Amino acid sequence: ASLGIPTLIDVTGISTSTLRKDFAVDFISACRPCVIKGNSSEILTLAGLPQHGIGIDAGAEDLPTRRNYEEKMTALT
Repeated sequence: ASLGIPTLIDVTGISTSTLRKDFAVDFISACRPCVIKGNSSEILTLAGLPQHGIGIDAGAEDLPTRRNYEEKMTALT
């Protein structure tokens, strides 16, 4: 970051272990990445919200749809 090089973190499997979640939270805090990549369940986990992921896959209940999009986005802000 000090060199102006953008950083990215892919939070794959963040909900599968405390180690992954702690690393992601620490990395985001320290490096302030430009991009945080993850599926809907992984992003919900990172935000400390309930999620329904199964392993590294997003749970069907977490997927944004036309019906729940506004609700999901409001919960993340």
